Amino acid sequence: MTNQEINERIAKLCGWIPTTDGGICWDSNGNAIITYPNYAESLDACRLFEREYTFGEEELVFDFMQSEVGTAAACFASPELRCEAFLRLKGQWDEN
Repeated sequence: MTNQEINERIAKLCGWIPTTDGGICWDSNGNAIITYPNYAESLDACRLFEREYTFGEEELVFDFMQSEVGTAAACFASPELRCEAFLRLKGQWDEN
Protein backbone atom coordinates (compact mmCIF):
# COMPACT_ATOMS: atom_id res chain seq x y z
CA MET A 1 0.00 0.00 0.00
CA THR A 2 1.16 3.54 -0.62
CA ASN A 3 1.47 5.99 2.25
CA GLN A 4 -1.52 7.91 0.90
CA GLU A 5 -3.66 4.75 0.86
CA ILE A 6 -2.51 3.90 4.39
CA ASN A 7 -3.30 7.41 5.66
CA GLU A 8 -6.74 7.52 4.02
CA ARG A 9 -7.75 4.07 5.24
CA ILE A 10 -6.67 4.74 8.84
CA ALA A 11 -8.34 8.16 8.84
CA LYS A 12 -11.64 6.59 7.79
CA LEU A 13 -11.31 3.93 10.50
CA CYS A 14 -10.72 6.72 13.02
CA GLY A 15 -13.96 8.47 12.05
CA TRP A 16 -12.82 11.00 9.45
CA ILE A 17 -15.47 11.70 6.84
CA PRO A 18 -14.03 12.44 3.38
CA THR A 19 -15.73 14.96 1.11
CA THR A 20 -15.81 15.38 -2.64
CA ASP A 21 -15.43 19.18 -2.65
CA GLY A 22 -11.67 19.51 -2.98
CA GLY A 23 -10.19 17.85 0.05
CA ILE A 24 -11.70 19.31 3.19
CA CYS A 25 -12.55 16.52 5.60
CA TRP A 26 -14.44 16.45 8.85
CA ASP A 27 -13.30 14.66 11.96
CA SER A 28 -15.72 12.73 14.16
CA ASN A 29 -16.41 15.93 16.15
CA GLY A 30 -17.43 17.90 13.04
CA ASN A 31 -14.24 19.98 12.84
CA ALA A 32 -12.96 20.87 9.36
CA ILE A 33 -9.63 19.26 8.54
CA ILE A 34 -7.63 20.13 5.43
CA THR A 35 -5.54 16.94 5.20
CA TYR A 36 -5.38 13.54 6.85
CA PRO A 37 -2.70 12.98 9.50
CA ASN A 38 0.44 11.41 8.06
CA TYR A 39 0.11 8.18 10.00
CA ALA A 40 2.58 6.32 7.76
CA GLU A 41 5.46 8.63 8.66
CA SER A 42 4.64 10.03 12.10
CA LEU A 43 4.77 8.34 15.50
CA ASP A 44 2.70 11.23 16.85
CA ALA A 45 -0.05 10.50 14.33
CA CYS A 46 0.11 6.76 15.12
CA ARG A 47 -0.60 7.60 18.74
CA LEU A 48 -4.07 8.77 17.66
CA PHE A 49 -5.13 5.21 16.81
CA GLU A 50 -2.86 3.33 19.21
CA ARG A 51 -4.41 4.96 22.28
CA GLU A 52 -7.75 3.38 21.35
CA TYR A 53 -6.53 -0.26 21.47
CA THR A 54 -8.10 -2.60 23.96
CA PHE A 55 -5.66 -4.76 25.92
CA GLY A 56 -6.37 -7.72 23.64
CA GLU A 57 -5.87 -5.66 20.49
CA GLU A 58 -2.64 -4.19 21.84
CA GLU A 59 -1.34 -7.70 22.46
CA LEU A 60 -2.23 -8.85 18.92
CA VAL A 61 -0.56 -5.80 17.37
CA PHE A 62 2.58 -6.26 19.46
CA ASP A 63 2.73 -9.96 18.53
CA PHE A 64 2.57 -9.03 14.84
CA MET A 65 5.32 -6.42 15.21
CA GLN A 66 7.49 -8.91 17.12
CA SER A 67 7.11 -11.41 14.28
CA GLU A 68 8.28 -8.77 11.81
CA VAL A 69 11.22 -7.14 13.65
CA GLY A 70 11.90 -9.14 16.83
CA THR A 71 10.97 -8.63 20.46
CA ALA A 72 13.31 -5.79 21.40
CA ALA A 73 12.77 -3.83 18.18
CA ALA A 74 8.96 -4.07 18.36
CA CYS A 75 8.93 -1.38 21.07
CA PHE A 76 10.64 0.95 18.61
CA ALA A 77 8.67 -0.01 15.51
CA SER A 78 8.44 2.46 12.66
CA PRO A 79 5.21 4.32 11.94
CA GLU A 80 4.82 2.32 8.75
CA LEU A 81 4.94 -1.01 10.62
CA ARG A 82 2.55 0.30 13.28
CA CYS A 83 0.12 1.31 10.52
CA GLU A 84 0.39 -2.08 8.86
CA ALA A 85 -0.30 -3.82 12.18
CA PHE A 86 -3.34 -1.60 12.83
CA LEU A 87 -4.77 -2.16 9.37
CA ARG A 88 -4.20 -5.92 9.61
CA LEU A 89 -5.98 -5.93 12.98
CA LYS A 90 -8.97 -4.21 11.38
CA GLY A 91 -8.91 -6.43 8.28
CA GLN A 92 -8.04 -3.48 6.06
CA TRP A 93 -4.47 -4.26 4.92
CA ASP A 94 -4.11 -4.68 1.16
CA GLU A 95 -1.21 -6.89 0.02
CA ASN A 96 -1.12 -5.34 -3.47
